[in-house]
Amino acid sequence: KALVGAVGRVLGHNKNVVEAIELLIAEKKQLEKDIDAIKSRQAFSVLDRLIEKAETHQKGFKLITGEVDGASADTLKQMGYELLRRQPDAAVSVLGSSDPETGKVFLVATVTDDLVKTGLKAGQLVGSVAKIVGGGGGGQPTLATAGGRFPEKLTEALASVGSLV
Repeated sequence: KALVGAVGRVLGHNKNVVEAIELLIAEKKQLEKDIDAIKSRQAFSVLDRLIEKAETHQKGFKLITGEVDGASADTLKQMGYELLRRQPDAAVSVLGSSDPETGKVFLVATVTDDLVKTGLKAGQLVGSVAKIVGGGGGGQPTLATAGGRFPEKLTEALASVGSLV
């Protein structure tokens, strides 16, 4: 009973400690959702800059690569779909994000339909890039995802995309 009373005082609710804890848990979940939404908006704002600084590959298509700080695997995947929408022809992209605390790397690759017809596939591309970061992946010909476990190699992996395609 003394412990419940102490918890109640810390929470500022002497009457219903369980209700106060449930409220804190709900608030925490909402704050986590808000943080995820902010991170997603920040990641999507990077797309314009990445498209602007796209290189023209020697084979004539746009090559869009870049690291997106703080992006989750799901956010990168959504960014891949958005890239395909914004660049429907003659474009290849590989975007990556890392979480050094957990030792994870997330990758997404896109290949436009016209380039898929030439034999280039996002699944094969992202699999090759993922090997550099100690992982693997795959997916559809136009969009594929991968993961890895060497965040320190993400820059090297993204730099390799031009030679891999």
